[in-house]
Amino acid sequence: MKLSLKKLSTIFLLLFLVMCIGEAQAQFEFKWMTVGSMWSPYSEGGANREQEPFDNAPVSYPAIDHRPGNTRANALWVGVRNFTDEKGRVFPFKLAGIGPRSGGEVQFFPVSSEVVAKYDPKVEVDGAQSFRQFVFIDKVDPTLVEDRLIRIVATSRVGITVEEKVHAFSQEYHDAYHLIEYKFTNTGNIDIDAEQELNRPLEGVYFYLITRYATHDAASWVTGNGAPWGKFTMNDVIGDGQNDYGVNFRAQYAWGGFSVFQADFNALGGPMWAEHWSSAPVPDVTGRLASAHMVGRVYVHADKSATDKTDDPTQPSTMGIKGSDDPDLVTDEFNNGLMQRQYENFMQQG
Repeated sequence: MKLSLKKLSTIFLLLFLVMCIGEAQAQFEFKWMTVGSMWSPYSEGGANREQEPFDNAPVSYPAIDHRPGNTRANALWVGVRNFTDEKGRVFPFKLAGIGPRSGGEVQFFPVSSEVVAKYDPKVEVDGAQSFRQFVFIDKVDPTLVEDRLIRIVATSRVGITVEEKVHAFSQEYHDAYHLIEYKFTNTGNIDIDAEQELNRPLEGVYFYLITRYATHDAASWVTGNGAPWGKFTMNDVIGDGQNDYGVNFRAQYAWGGFSVFQADFNALGGPMWAEHWSSAPVPDVTGRLASAHMVGRVYVHADKSATDKTDDPTQPSTMGIKGSDDPDLVTDEFNNGLMQRQYENFMQQG
């Protein structure tokens, strides 16, 4: 895929059935989407690296549950070919990456982030706030179609500015997903200031998203033996041309699989049979299925090009599964061999 990129918009529908909340503990600030039955934190760096902002916090469902997060790590990589940086150095392949475990610190630069609510979310009973988690809102806009909106803007080392919008609803039939829109613009800005350092078209642009699912944080610890890291997570894809089950959309999804290492009970569905430090303070040992759900991403729309805004059914162009300990799941913007392998083996081949 070659693009002389100026503006490109992509919308993803994140369809999940699981979420939680906490404080940001890393370099990037996190904005929480806390409406409906699913909650999730969003990093101003563009992706939540492993255990950011804590444990498996992203994609928590039901939000009222104890430690209900479903994602161990995310990543956003932007790759280009034949790139010349601001110092005139030429790279056959160039990546700006954040996650799944490292990267982002000197490759993505937060510009702005805000949480906008349709109405004041403060709820009190007899003068006391009714929920243990506080809701942080930057402003209220009653004209919103959605109930809450998160806007995040960040620049990257390849000169592409990433704008992410997260839309969520509290309506009971639409409160278990977040609609996420990405806009990628070749601004030539490679850092935090407003100066434009680059002024040239980009070649062979790819946007690569990685997600490492581990369904229901508390239940995975009860299962044990690597389950909190997604060891027994089952993954599948729709839209790659194989086993599409008679549907016409593109998606990746996951669910908690069977663990042969849990000898005390069948771990399918994440039954809460044993007390554990990850369980709720009141013993949660009734055997309820805390992980009887699927989590994933559905692609609603992807522009065919910067000038053709119709949906491209061939996107994403690659889908694949990588081992979480793959040595190339790291970031180093000056390692030419690494960036070539990531571009050719991850982005081009999936």
